[in-house]
Amino acid sequence: MTCAQFRASMRGEKPVSADHGGSIISLAARYGKSPEEYIDFSSSVNEFIDTGKIQDEFNLNNDDIGRYYPENDLTDLEEKFAGFNGVYGKNITLGAGLTPLIYRSLGVWDFSRAVVLYPAFSEYERAIRSRRMGITPIPSCIVRHNPDVLLSYSYDFLFIANPDNPTGTLTDKETIGKIAKISLKKNAVVFMDEAFMDFCDNDNSSSKMIHSYPNLIVGRTLTKITGFPGIRVGYTISSTGMAEKLKSGMESWPLSQQAINFARKLDMSYLKESIKDLGAEREYMKQRLESMGLKIIGTPAANYISFRCTGKRDDESLPEFLARRNVIIRELKKYRGLDDLSFRVSIKRREKNKILLDALEEYMVH
Repeated sequence: MTCAQFRASMRGEKPVSADHGGSIISLAARYGKSPEEYIDFSSSVNEFIDTGKIQDEFNLNNDDIGRYYPENDLTDLEEKFAGFNGVYGKNITLGAGLTPLIYRSLGVWDFSRAVVLYPAFSEYERAIRSRRMGITPIPSCIVRHNPDVLLSYSYDFLFIANPDNPTGTLTDKETIGKIAKISLKKNAVVFMDEAFMDFCDNDNSSSKMIHSYPNLIVGRTLTKITGFPGIRVGYTISSTGMAEKLKSGMESWPLSQQAINFARKLDMSYLKESIKDLGAEREYMKQRLESMGLKIIGTPAANYISFRCTGKRDDESLPEFLARRNVIIRELKKYRGLDDLSFRVSIKRREKNKILLDALEEYMVH
C-alpha cells in the first residue's frame, strides 16, 4: 500500500457529535453571564438531593487526590452495587459513567448490525458507527406493543433504554423478557440502559433477569440520581461470563480516586429517599403543560417530561425566549423520530418549576 492509499483508507466518515443537555457553561460564556444565573432544565439530574451536604461530607475539593494513582481493587464497590440490585459482585462491571460501558459492550464480540429502539440516547448510534456496524432503527413503541416484530430483523446487538430517553416511557418486564428471549435465539446481545430507572416509582429494573438471559447487559449510573454528573461513576449488571468479557478489554483505573471515594461513602438508601416528592411534581408539571395546549410525548415516569410546542412564534423560538429569561430547556430536533417543535424539561422543585411554566405560558399567549 502506498502512502497515498494509506491516507485515503484512514479517511472515515465525518465524526458524529453526540447530542447532550447540560451545556450551561458554554451557553453562559456565549451570553457573558455566570452559569449560576440560569435554571438548567436541559440536564436531567436529581434536583431533590442535598448536593451541599454531599459535597461537605465527601470533601470533593481535596487537592491531594490527584497526586496518586487511583485504587485498582474495587471489589467492595462491586459488592455494594450488587447488593443494591439483588445480584452478585461478579455480575458488576464499573466504568467512568455509563457512556464508556456502552462503547465497551460493543467490543465483547465482533458484531455486525445493531438495532436501536428510538427515540434514544445519541451515544448508541455514535458508538455503533465507531465500530463500523450497520444500524437498524425501529420505533420503540412498535416493539413495546409487539416484541415479535424483532423476529423479522437480522441483528446481533440491540440497544433499548428503560425508561426511554427522552420521553420517559417505561417498558414492562414481560416485554423486556420477550425482547431478551428473541434476541438470545439470534445470538444477539441486548443492552438495557437504565440510567433513569432510579427515578421511577416502582421496581421496574431488569437487573435480576441476567440469571435467565446471559445475553443481557443492564446499565446503571450514579451520574443522574446523585446530582453530581461531573463525578463519573457507572456500572453494568450482566452474567458472570458477560462481565468477564466486559472487564477483559477495560483499561486500568476505570474510576478516578475522587469517584471511588464518592461511591464508597454514598448512602444508597438516601438516593431513593431523596425523590419522594418527584412524583407529585411530575404530575403538577404534566397538568400545567397540558393546560397550555402542549402535547406530552410518551408516558413520563422518570424525572423529565417531553412535549411538543406547535405554537411557534415568528419572532423568536421557544429556547431563545426562555434563554433570555435565564431558563434553559432541551431541544429534541436531533433525536430520530422527533422534530424542532419537540422539547424536554427536567423536573425540579416547585419554585423553579413555576418559573419555567410561567415563562412557557407567557410564550404561548403571545
